[in-house]
Amino acid sequence: MKVGLVSTVWLSVPPNGYGGIESVIYNLILGAKDLNVNFKLFSVGETATHPDIKKLGTEVGYFSEKGLYEEIADPDKNTWNEAVHAMFAWQWLEKEGVDIIHNHTNVLFPTIVWAKEKRPPVLITLHGPLDIPIVQSFYRLISKQKGIYFNSISEAQRKSFPDLEYIGTVYNGIRVENFQFLSKKKDYLLIIGRITPVKGQLEAIEVAKRLKKDLVIAGFPEQTPEGEKYWQEKIYPQIDVFLNQIRKDRLETLWKLKKNGEEPKIIYFGEANFREKVMLFGNALCTLMPISWEEPFGMVMIESLACGTPVIGFNKGSVPEIVENGKTGFVVNNLKEMIEAINTLDKISPWACRHRVEKYFSHQVMAKNYYNLYQEILRRERRE
Repeated sequence: MKVGLVSTVWLSVPPNGYGGIESVIYNLILGAKDLNVNFKLFSVGETATHPDIKKLGTEVGYFSEKGLYEEIADPDKNTWNEAVHAMFAWQWLEKEGVDIIHNHTNVLFPTIVWAKEKRPPVLITLHGPLDIPIVQSFYRLISKQKGIYFNSISEAQRKSFPDLEYIGTVYNGIRVENFQFLSKKKDYLLIIGRITPVKGQLEAIEVAKRLKKDLVIAGFPEQTPEGEKYWQEKIYPQIDVFLNQIRKDRLETLWKLKKNGEEPKIIYFGEANFREKVMLFGNALCTLMPISWEEPFGMVMIESLACGTPVIGFNKGSVPEIVENGKTGFVVNNLKEMIEAINTLDKISPWACRHRVEKYFSHQVMAKNYYNLYQEILRRERRE
């Protein structure tokens, strides 16, 4: 089976740092190495020269030599970059003669394949929220074309758009072995991700202050007017320690901060690289997810659980699908319940957290589930 994967123009596969979609694509390729599938990947030039991709022998097409993430804040450049990327992707995959196209981009590539009468079947993985009316209008139109299939990344994602016909749900997966397991924890709470109101950093600060515990905030302020205002007015004034100003050894500095008798601190770590992220997860008492939006899938949660660290999150989006309440963390409804849950963390086994990810959210499990979808799509196409 020859499958064409369409990644974004923004980051390489695998990404050097942040890059949720690009990480998922790499994990899919890696997880499927023992399955009967040959991937052809359209990405950026950095992917073609990446040693991990070369090792896997995956053929890569591209138009841009490098990921264009630094241009993502310019709406005009966004549109043109994505348009050219989509057009080159179609031309390249058409020449490759793939059996299935698996798209991970937003609008422009699906628009191209929608307009083509003769093409392979297309699976569109829906990575983003589906509760926006114009998004629903677009996918309703796309869905009327034969040979186009959709998969969700959680059951929760479907709730805002239940009338779209989905071929399945496939959870995102990670390489569990890359996440160091730690059973002994340090005495701090962790919140990690984009700093923006819907992610709940302000609520996490309130929880930490009520419990008189250190809180580590990792991530970067969202580059939007709302995100920058939230950071400048709500979060920045409450930070006691800015570790982002330290160029190296941030972790060692963090471990040395806590001294007997000192008041708890709100600590801004900055954006963490992979090694730092794993150590932050593994040493934390728990990871907080006080989200106020219907997040389709939270990679933060499965990464934390893989390190043996429970997650306490609000009952929104995919939180109750990923966190097994009372066993790998707690699903709560408000700050009061979150505080109560933190006080009962001794009931949670770090190994139970790890095992849940191994069973449901590993890259091998994800790849097998996608492989099953590919087979089902080909069966349906043969019946047409």
